[in-house]
Amino acid sequence: MHLHHKLKEAEERKNSLLEEERTRSTPAQEREQLLQRVKDDNAEMATMERQMGEIQDLIHKKQQELEQTEQVHLEWLHLTVMELICGGYNYIDHPQYMLPGTVC
Repeated sequence: MHLHHKLKEAEERKNSLLEEERTRSTPAQEREQLLQRVKDDNAEMATMERQMGEIQDLIHKKQQELEQTEQVHLEWLHLTVMELICGGYNYIDHPQYMLPGTVC
């Protein structure tokens, strides 16, 4: 019985090795597969780098928009404070904000 079991194991191992041999690629095929994998990886990296550049450009644009918005809000706040302080705005120091007929 023990020999029968060893024979069965040997046959299974033989079949496994034959299957491995049958599915094994030639060196040229393996080289081609590796080359294709490298090309695919490079294409994927180029796509990711392009997307990162687009995102960085968008971030820069949004930062500029935010800075402009903050500047407008600061000017508005300054005008509001000046109106509260002097019942109007001190246009002597900032004539660019002067409305016709306004005196502070």
